[in-house]
Amino acid sequence: MKFRLATLVLAAGALFLSACATVGAVEEDERDEDVLPTPVEVPLSEVEVFDISPYREHEPVAEQIEHDVPDVLMDGRIRTSAVRTAPGFRIQISSTVEKDDAVVAEEAAQQWWRGEDRTAVAGLSGQELPVYIVYRQPYYRVRIGNFASRAEAERAATIVQRRFPGSFIVPDTVTLSGGN
Repeated sequence: MKFRLATLVLAAGALFLSACATVGAVEEDERDEDVLPTPVEVPLSEVEVFDISPYREHEPVAEQIEHDVPDVLMDGRIRTSAVRTAPGFRIQISSTVEKDDAVVAEEAAQQWWRGEDRTAVAGLSGQELPVYIVYRQPYYRVRIGNFASRAEAERAATIVQRRFPGSFIVPDTVTLSGGN
C-alpha cells in the first residue's frame, strides 16, 4: 500500500508541474505581445554607409560589326540590275562532240557579234550577246543570248542566221538582269 501511495503522489506531482509549465508559457507569450517596442523612424542616411559610386553603370561603347552581308541587303533595297535565272530562250549555233570545235565556234560567235551592225534589229542595239558552251553528254552545244521571250529570240535569230545559217531557237534557263 505504501507503494501505491508513493506512485499516486508522484503522478499527482508530475501532473501539477506540467500544468504549471503550460500556464507559465502562455502568460510569458502574452506579456511579449503587450510590451513590443514602438518603432522609431530613423533617416536612412544616418544608417546607410554603403558607397555606390564604384558600382555605377557606364555607357556602353558602340562597336563596329564586321559582316559579309552586302550593303544592298543591309539597306533593305535591291538594285534594278539584280541578276536572276528564269526559263527563256537561246539561239544554238553549233553542236559537236569535240570540245575544241565548240571553243572555235564560241570564239567565232564572239568576234562576229563585236563587228555586227546591231542597229538593224530593234531592241538589240548596244546590247551584249553572251555566248555559252553547254555540255550534255555527248555533245557540246554553243548557244547565244539570254532572251526572256521567244519574240526577242526571233528578232535576234534573224541576224544570227545570216552568219550561222543552221542556227535555231532553243528553250533554256537564262540569266536575266533587272531590266528584263
